[in-house]
Amino acid sequence: MEHLYEKALESAEYIKTHTKKRPKIAVVLGSGLGKLTADFTDTEELSYKDIPNFPVSTVAGHKGALLAGKLGDTEVYAMEGRFHFYEGYSMKEVCYPFYVFKLLDVEKVVLTNACGGINREFAPGTLMLITDFINMMGTNPLIGPNDERFGPRFPDMTEPYSLELRNLAKQTADELGIAYKEGVYMGFMGPCYETAAEIRAFAGMGADAVKQPSLKDMKVKDMTLDFTIKDGRVETKPFDIKMGDYTLNLSGSTGLDQTIDYSGKVKLPASVGNISKLMTLDLKIGGSFTSPKVSVDTKSMANQAVEAVADEAISKLGQKLGLDSAATANKDSIKQKVTEKAAEKALDFLKKKLK
Repeated sequence: MEHLYEKALESAEYIKTHTKKRPKIAVVLGSGLGKLTADFTDTEELSYKDIPNFPVSTVAGHKGALLAGKLGDTEVYAMEGRFHFYEGYSMKEVCYPFYVFKLLDVEKVVLTNACGGINREFAPGTLMLITDFINMMGTNPLIGPNDERFGPRFPDMTEPYSLELRNLAKQTADELGIAYKEGVYMGFMGPCYETAAEIRAFAGMGADAVKQPSLKDMKVKDMTLDFTIKDGRVETKPFDIKMGDYTLNLSGSTGLDQTIDYSGKVKLPASVGNISKLMTLDLKIGGSFTSPKVSVDTKSMANQAVEAVADEAISKLGQKLGLDSAATANKDSIKQKVTEKAAEKALDFLKKKLK
């Protein structure tokens, strides 16, 4: 990118001319965080296409605007959309806004994004504070002639992410009770997803998370997860997991604090015997990933049992489940007992399968 300094200066002057605020902090809003701007007050917005020399976002979901406003009492620039190397931009064009921020006297930048997890201790929705990165993109924005007005030829990379800001983020998260992990981020060119073999290799290289072009549709083997991020929770639409000869259908949400709230239906196979007359088990999964709480919706099971098992079969099923003959005298009573016993056996079956 020729005449980088002059172009960045022209962009900065345009922004100064068309906005009154002079923030010292900028934030790049990654996937799912666009709605953060709803918390901004006294805002001024400039479209990227109106800022001289500024690249334009081409990826769906990236608004393509620079917002200047107040977050609380602090003036902040917010980038609503970013640019990607895989879109065809040069690496200097991808990083162009940061050259402009430099000339706008911005002192701190908060980068956010959605990415795929490699570390097996992480769960969907985990917040990861980046401690370091591994660049596997085969290029970087410093290649080419260096302009000392932007910085030295060989910048120190022993602390690419400010330790002071990371400690502040951890302190704030702890005070607010927000769960998080720390890890190393690995960046790739995209736009394709990484192969399973690559992921295994990256884990061995010390990566905890990997850049992905988009997490709107994340493919895991033969399963597709479709989810949205709303009000601080990752909301997952219903999806099926095949486990042997039975199917688990799950949907629900994961909070940034690692709380989980999922509903599931397990379709029982004929191999489990008479319990399969219930057809499905309705499960509730709550708590957190580190301390999950699983419960069975016995009311739903009771309704299914009454519908699936005729009165004349109740006594036989009760006897097979180990109920005494005296209890079988009352049909309403036996229906309840059969249901409870079936739930118990089905739950034992699931526990064994899910171990």
